[in-house]
Formats: sequence, structure tokens, C-alpha cells
Amino acid sequence: MPPEYADKLWHGEAIQLDLAGSTNTWAGARDNTPCADIRILGNTCDKSGSQDAWGTLAGSHTAVPGVRHARVRIEENVVTNTIWDAITPFNTEALSIRSNQITGCHGGVYVRAANSGVNPLTTVEITGNTVGPLRPNSAGKVRWGVGLAAYTQDAPIGDILVSGNTAPSYAYNGRQWMSFRQPPQS
Repeated sequence: MPPEYADKLWHGEAIQLDLAGSTNTWAGARDNTPCADIRILGNTCDKSGSQDAWGTLAGSHTAVPGVRHARVRIEENVVTNTIWDAITPFNTEALSIRSNQITGCHGGVYVRAANSGVNPLTTVEITGNTVGPLRPNSAGKVRWGVGLAAYTQDAPIGDILVSGNTAPSYAYNGRQWMSFRQPPQS
């Protein structure tokens, strides 16, 4: 964690989608029930009068084999000044991220499969979002405007539509702003 965020909500989500599992002592039956049929619509995520910015508007941290969050729509939100990526769903399929306005965040939209590669994901749509300007960290770097990451060949992300998004040309350290990381096929 960069030192400038040591006392902030570094990975805090304003809306957290996680499995009701053994590591989540705060909620659920601890049976790995995923989130499903969620619509996050028309919210504003920014600093408040008493707290600094959130880490992200909506994201998650948990994954187990064979269990995925599904049918999540993140639409028409205004996301400003997040410490990390504005919208970062994890282990989520049948996902639509549409018509969000993102400014002053360190990164834009970042959809990730599980780091451990336990679940392939399908049907991800990222359309009509406006990203930027982005806020650089203390090293002067920003992340991507729109990015997707699959970490193993066993858990790719398929059926992807990315269309009609705008983002600054400088995003992700001067590289192309739209990043798709799929593992090479054998």
C-alpha cells in the first residue's frame, strides 16, 4: 500500500459483493452463497464531509471453485476520487457496466477473474462509460481506463463486449488505455 493511503479506505468498497464464506465473519450463513441479481444504479461515490474517498464504488475479494457472482448491473453512477479503480468487480459474470461517469480516480473500470484462476467467467459488457481525467499516484502513474484480467488458462473471461467507452490516452503509464489480458492458448 502506498504510504499516502496508509490510514485510508485503501481496498474499501462503498458496495461490497462477497461470498458468505468462512473468512467473512460479519454476514451470511458461511456457505459460500454468491451475490446474484444485483443492480447498482444512479449512485454518487465520492469523499464525504468526515471521510476520505472510498477505495472503489463496487468490488469484491472472495472466490472459491465453482461459485461466481452473477447478473450484476452497475449503471449510471458517478464515481469521483476513489483511491483505487472506480469500479472493480471480481469473480463476477453476466456483468454489465454501463454509462458510468468516472473522474479523479486512480483507475477506471477493471474486471478481474479470480487471482487463483478457480473460475472461468462469461458475458461481460462494458459500454458507454466516460473515464477521466484520472489521478496519478505519488509516483506519477495512473492505471487503465478500462481493463480486464484473466490469470490462468483454466479460468478465462469469455463473451466480452467493450464498446463506446472514452478514456484519456495517457492512462496506464502511457500505454494503450484499453487492456485485455487473456492467457495464451496452448
